[in-house]
Amino acid sequence: MPDTRYIKVILPLRLKWLPTYVLTGGQEVSEGDRVRVRLSGKEYSGVVYRISSETDVDGSRLSEVLCVEGGPAVTAEELKLWEFLSGYYLCTLGEVFRMAVPKSTPAPGATPAALSSDRRRKTLPLTEIPRRPSLSDREKAAVTLILDSFQAGKPALLRAGEERNGIYRELARRTLESGRDVLVLRPELKESDGPLRYESRTTPASRRELRRLLREHPGQLIFGTRSSVFLPWRTLGLIIIDDEHSREYKQESAAPRYNARDTAVFLGSLFRADVLLCSSVPSMESYYNCKVGRYSEVSLQSRCSLVPEIIDTAAMKRRRGMKGSFSLALLKRMEDELGNGGSVLLLQPWKDTSDIEIEARAIFPKAGARLNSLPLWKANPATLSKYGLTALLNADFMLSRQDFRADEKACRELAGLKSHCNALLIQTSLADHPVFTLESPMDTILSERKAFGLPPFTREIRISDKTGSRSEFLPKDSDLPRRKAALAESLGPDATIDVDPV
Repeated sequence: MPDTRYIKVILPLRLKWLPTYVLTGGQEVSEGDRVRVRLSGKEYSGVVYRISSETDVDGSRLSEVLCVEGGPAVTAEELKLWEFLSGYYLCTLGEVFRMAVPKSTPAPGATPAALSSDRRRKTLPLTEIPRRPSLSDREKAAVTLILDSFQAGKPALLRAGEERNGIYRELARRTLESGRDVLVLRPELKESDGPLRYESRTTPASRRELRRLLREHPGQLIFGTRSSVFLPWRTLGLIIIDDEHSREYKQESAAPRYNARDTAVFLGSLFRADVLLCSSVPSMESYYNCKVGRYSEVSLQSRCSLVPEIIDTAAMKRRRGMKGSFSLALLKRMEDELGNGGSVLLLQPWKDTSDIEIEARAIFPKAGARLNSLPLWKANPATLSKYGLTALLNADFMLSRQDFRADEKACRELAGLKSHCNALLIQTSLADHPVFTLESPMDTILSERKAFGLPPFTREIRISDKTGSRSEFLPKDSDLPRRKAALAESLGPDATIDVDPV
């Protein structure tokens, strides 16, 4: 009589334990295969996690596997990624499974004929190796430094603006020539991105075809948003994380509340793939990783030539140098700009800017369309470049004491203004703050974070339950995984856990 075999199965449910099932005679499975099982009277499609000939559960109480389903198995690398996400972000394997394998994926029991028919309905082109891009000497030097970092087994952080695109193409070309896949991870895909795209707007048919291409045809170039890290990679060779600082990489609405940037770095390690992160003003985490030697930093940026004029509104009020929301110095600059036929843009850190525009138009009634206002977050490069003078009012509200990341975000906003404005004036009551006084305040911010025990020197765990929301900051040492697990275990079933919130 053949030995009885047992399997632990990952189900798309929030279970802190993995149910065990009995394999009946003739059923052959491997880890990662799909099976159909019953739990609490309902049938589920699950993934085989472990197979053994023994179990610590009473065998008479175990249910049998209903059937072994067809379709592609979950790879060992995918299972390792799920395990990483479950442990790091303090969620269950079932919650990771539910997000990693979306409902649009065909049922594992679908017949080969049905899958073949679906492929005929939607066909995506295979990636063609792009031509070698024309690079400047500075760009060629940056590529060399990036390749040196890859050779040393380190991710590289590229600090660059628009020059990054040529570098992306050259690195992608090299990887595709070696027959390996490339993932370009973006917060939001661009119209100019290639035909192999994975985002929320991608149709179910295209998603299925994209997964098939990755399984059957090595050497594809995929452009994707954060969930593309869950694609069934087989020959991943390069991950490019564009705008690595973006909040859009963080999943917040449901577990696993993962950050696709950090997940992509781990994914790269699974395949020994090269990883390039890029930002004009990097996240504090990536900047810190460069400081401690985990990443290599490569910069294409030159010193910013635009030096903003800082108006200390606290001092102006003491000297009666304010007229409503405007300093007399700003009003003089606005008068000169508008008087010479130029244009003025007024920015504020909050959403409603109608108040300052009404106030400004009362002072300059003939300005017409040459005087406008916008919330800071709506001011894109194309808009900023149209105005002769840009003024940021109430800039100190960017530096919220309730958010320790506010300084970092303010640095990024100001860097964008310096890069794209023709002239910039900033009004603030915190004129001596490092964000406004230093060209590169990141080191100062990092020192303050260390002094107060904040990330990246600690790990933030935000806990939300019926009593409200609070954060725990755990030291980053060898005992961190145990402390994280113990903290999660101590919480009630209704608690929501967010590791590394943004």
